[in-house]
Formats: sequence, C-alpha cells, structure tokens
Amino acid sequence: MERQAVLSAEAEARLRKLFTSNEPQNRARWAKEWKKGGGLVVGVLCTYVPVEVLVAAGIMPWRVSGTWTEKVDDALVIRSANSCAYCNHVLQSLLDGDMDFLVGVVATTWEQDLIRLWDVWLHLGKSKFNHILHLPHYPSEETIRYYSGEIAEFVTAVGKFAGRKIGARDLDRAIKVCNRRRSLMMEVYELRQREIPPLSGAEMAGLTVAGTLLPVEQFNKELEELLPYIRGRKTSLPSLTTRIMVSSDFVDNPAFVEAIEGAGCLVAMDDFDTGSRYYWQMVEVEGRERLAGLSRRYLGRTGSARMITWQAQIEQAAAWAKEYNIHGVIELAQRYSRSREMRRPFFLDRMKQAGVPAISLERDYIPGNLGQLKNRVQAFLEMVAPVV
Repeated sequence: MERQAVLSAEAEARLRKLFTSNEPQNRARWAKEWKKGGGLVVGVLCTYVPVEVLVAAGIMPWRVSGTWTEKVDDALVIRSANSCAYCNHVLQSLLDGDMDFLVGVVATTWEQDLIRLWDVWLHLGKSKFNHILHLPHYPSEETIRYYSGEIAEFVTAVGKFAGRKIGARDLDRAIKVCNRRRSLMMEVYELRQREIPPLSGAEMAGLTVAGTLLPVEQFNKELEELLPYIRGRKTSLPSLTTRIMVSSDFVDNPAFVEAIEGAGCLVAMDDFDTGSRYYWQMVEVEGRERLAGLSRRYLGRTGSARMITWQAQIEQAAAWAKEYNIHGVIELAQRYSRSREMRRPFFLDRMKQAGVPAISLERDYIPGNLGQLKNRVQAFLEMVAPVV
C-alpha cells in the first residue's frame, strides 16, 4: 500500500507537470532542452499546419503562445488593438525576445490577422526559416490535390533548411508518431464521458496544449505511462451535476475553463482548436499517397468557423453534446473573431434544435474580468442545471 501511494504521488506530480506546461515559466522548457541537445525548434502558428513534415525532418514543432501579460504596447505600435488578440500577444512575446530559441515559424492563410502577423515576423528577421501554406476554405478532391501541392512545397523547404531529404520512410514514421499522439488523447477524451471523469475541464485544457509543447515522441511516452493512473483517477471538483461544453478558438490558458468550473459545474467536453478538434481525426494513407493523406486529414477534420464547412463543426458539437451528456454549451468567442461573429446565430440555433441551451460570451486572449465571467456562467447554470 505504501509503495502504491508513492507511485500514485509520483504519477500525480508528472501529470500536473503536463497540466502546467503552458504557464509562462514552463512553456519553453522542453523546446530549450531540445535545442540544447542540438535539435531545431520551429514555431507553429496554425493548427492546419501539417506538423508531420517537421517531425519527419527531425525538427520539433512548437505551438506558439502569446504573452499572458496584460500590456502589449509594443505590439500595438504595429498592429491595431481592434484585431486578433492572440496575434497581438504573440507579437509582443516575439518583440520581448521570449521566442528567440525558435529557428523558424510556419503559418497558414487561416485569416488575414494571422497572415499579417507572419508578415511582421518575417520583416523583423527573427527566424532563419519562414514558411506559409495557402489554406483552402473547404475539402474537395480538387482542394485536397491543391493542398497536397502546398504540403509538397513545405516538405521541400523544410528538407532544404534541415539539410536532408525527407523520404517516404521519414513521413511514414512521423505520421505514425503523430497518429499515436491523437489516439492517446482520444482515449483520454473517452474517459471524460464518465459521470465522474478523471480530469477536470481545466486539467484537460492544460493537457491538450501540453501535447503541442513537448517533442511528440516524448509526450507520447509520458501519456502512455500515465494512462493507467489516469484511468483510475477521479476529478476533485466539488460539483459534478451540471455538465458543460465550451466552444472557442485560440484558447491556451486553462484559467478560462477553471473560472467556468468555479461557477459550479464540470466542463465535460471542449470544442477547441487546441483541444478536441486538434486531436480528433487520424491521418489515413492509401498506398503511397502520403501527402494526399495529410491533405485530406487537415482539410477534412472537424474544422473552424473560418472554413466553408463550418456547419460540419456545428454538427460535430451537437453530436458531442449528446455523446457527453452535456446540459449546456458556452461559446467563449475571442473578441474581434469575425468568423465566429458571423457563425454565432447559426451555432446557437443549432444547439437549441439539439435541445441543449447555449450562450455566447466574449473574452480577451488573456483571462481578464474572470469575476464577471463567473457571474454570467452562474446565471446560465441556474437555467440549465438538471433536476436531481
């Protein structure tokens, strides 16, 4: 019993280390260790970037987070305050030198704010390797072929920068490793269907981002070893009656989810581009069509409000609400997210049709006015709490 308690304490400590991976004092830890060992680290600005290409070249992909400090005065000299807050905070972090360990950055044309951020990054000359992929707005046989070409150019550019040819075996290995990361995370998501899940929503938000900050194989090893402990763990949240799903983009600070749960509920599922939507689908390769397999997965996965297939994302959210026994949905839209604004009435209406009450609340990139958020969530919970 004593040995088991020691092992459980060690597992809990390792797990909490993952939960806090994106806190400012931790987020660059593994990247700097990788660099110290002679490896290259490239920042990734969009979840539609096929990170398998970087992994195939022996490069560590690292999801770019912005500074969590309130003031971004230097960034606002270059960018408008009435624009993507994630981009503004990333630029401030870049100007502060927080990401000087990166040798490169990769983006897509997800939206104009992101493109302009990549432009400024390129202009500042902070990175030796800079690449952007043109991202189609919907999946079709034609656009899958087109994005396959974009990925092929990405493969060539990465190989040239790394000084090595990226071959079929390299891509096969990288796809296998990244699919393993997805399958491990999917298993954790399945555990969230329990009445008392092993992780709180805030802990899950920390874990999903951790998967983008550690070398993929190292994260896989950590999660594989911790899964037996996670399966037997139970969240310590005091209130588990009301199950909520939160929908948003560019969420990398668990404090938002923690505040919602602090209002007296369990965030049992997320609809995040840094969470469920990042891990949900596998890369399927038919024959030798590796690039087509990557293209099909990234274009065809549960997408975002930016994509023409945004209705499919709403349908997926409705399906998750049923599957995870969700009592209410909170859309936590980042301010100035134009695509979210346009989609909002359709999203709320579809949740209503599914019989799931929903509310939309705006937020900044960093958690400000959490007391106000908590009050609004508490009022919402009074409306949706199940009768027990």
